[in-house]
Amino acid sequence: MGWFGWVQWGRPGKPLREVAAVGSEAEAFVGRLKAAEAESARERIRTLREGLRQMESARDSKYAGYAREFRDRFKKGPDRLDSLDIVHPRPREARAMVSDLGKQDIMQLYGIARQLDRRFHDLYRAFRACELARIQHMPLPKALALTRVTAPDHPDVDPVIFRTRVMTTSGDDFARLKEQLSVIRIEIKRMAGNARRMLDMAALVEPGLLGVGSDWDVGAGDDWAMFEKTASVFDRRPSLYRGQSGAEPNAFQHEWGGGDGPVTKKNLNLPTELGVDLSHSVPVPGRKLLKEGRKRDWMFVNAWYVIGPFPNPNRVNLNKKFPPEMSIDPRLGFVGIDLDASYMGAEQKRVRWEYLATDRRVCFVPHRVIDWAIWYAYTEIWSEIEQDRWCIFGADDYNRCWINGEPVYQGHLTPHVWLPDREYKRIRFKKGFNTVLYKLENTWGRIGFSLCVYTGEAADES
Repeated sequence: MGWFGWVQWGRPGKPLREVAAVGSEAEAFVGRLKAAEAESARERIRTLREGLRQMESARDSKYAGYAREFRDRFKKGPDRLDSLDIVHPRPREARAMVSDLGKQDIMQLYGIARQLDRRFHDLYRAFRACELARIQHMPLPKALALTRVTAPDHPDVDPVIFRTRVMTTSGDDFARLKEQLSVIRIEIKRMAGNARRMLDMAALVEPGLLGVGSDWDVGAGDDWAMFEKTASVFDRRPSLYRGQSGAEPNAFQHEWGGGDGPVTKKNLNLPTELGVDLSHSVPVPGRKLLKEGRKRDWMFVNAWYVIGPFPNPNRVNLNKKFPPEMSIDPRLGFVGIDLDASYMGAEQKRVRWEYLATDRRVCFVPHRVIDWAIWYAYTEIWSEIEQDRWCIFGADDYNRCWINGEPVYQGHLTPHVWLPDREYKRIRFKKGFNTVLYKLENTWGRIGFSLCVYTGEAADES
């Protein structure tokens, strides 16, 4: 730096040390930290409780529909709802629904949240079992046995550290306490997110729940007869899979939609059965890739969380990372997304995630569309096993897609209309939930995006 630098900025000294609270100050600080985390946990637990009431109501409604159809068809009484061993809450789950949250510390609140999370998964499983029994006309206990809904494991925390007197904020005890509080905060937030997703998926099956939803939900691998009995899909094909864009002079035409090229599948060495006109198959709506069951050729992802618009005047922000894209870390991959967050979007208007679900169109369109803007869409695809699947991507206009934090597709910069198979990619899906983040641009006019997964048996490329 030299003498002049010392005169201007001061002689360099030792690095400043972080000031640590000790004694009673440290204890008071720890108390405030625990209280703040506890209050945040209480808010999420109240949300869980309210969601449980909604899910219980949806289960009862679905059972009533099953019972009514069973009586009409077989002229006898249906299986009782309490024939399911999960219909009644366990004692600890029942207490978790009514306990006074204000009297619970952070450790007790974590235990309550875990009980509610387990109960939520049981209710959702019973809800889906009632739907399966109604469609397949099978005994309710058998439908429950065939319905796979597994509650995730949540790590235990060290109770000792919460009883330890922390006398300094610079020691190992304080660092350990912060780590355990972070685990509790992340896990309770995860439980609330899982509950929201289950309610959203239930809304697809039970019209009117949460004010959204459709008439059916079928995952790839489910019995096709379930889908045919639930809706007259073949009678509705001409409008069911029509795209958002009108026919262009050089359009590739099929019942899924129409638009101008390029059609990249003509330039790829694909399995023979993939190289046919898509109009020869009827795609199934869903977000599940199951190991067993009759399979159709294609599944289109039928439920998304969408946020936007974000500003993109004259396309200057195509490479800008708006807040939703921060969920993709270059080193760590997908690090989580906050679906409760809101951000400043285009025209100085705040935007937040909105749920969008339909079984009636392969192509999805955001709730609010403007020119020169960017949107993000998020969903999860559940796979029963680790597997490779062909996917097709389509968008109007430029778009990018990440699956499990890995970039898997980037569209063309030239503005173009939507086409469902604008690009083919072979994707590795891990066992369990696979996260999908889509970035979508609109220059002007129409907009839309889609993701479809090939669920049939495809020969190896070799």
